[in-house]
Amino acid sequence: IAGVPELIQHEASGWLVAAGSEEQFAAAIAKLMDDAGLRRRLGAAGRLRVQDRYELGKNVERLASIFQRRLARNDS
Repeated sequence: IAGVPELIQHEASGWLVAAGSEEQFAAAIAKLMDDAGLRRRLGAAGRLRVQDRYELGKNVERLASIFQRRLARNDS
């Protein structure tokens, strides 16, 4: 799915499998079902990544800063 590889770090904050690979998908789900610690680690890491990179307030501030720098260059 578009955008997922930018969000998920394979085996750090989630798992990426090849699109359409039922075997890879089933194996990933089975591993997660059998390993509660892995589920917790991936879930916690994924949550932190989203909070850090995709929090609306932070992104608005970053974008505003870019606009301000670009406008300041044009005023000179």
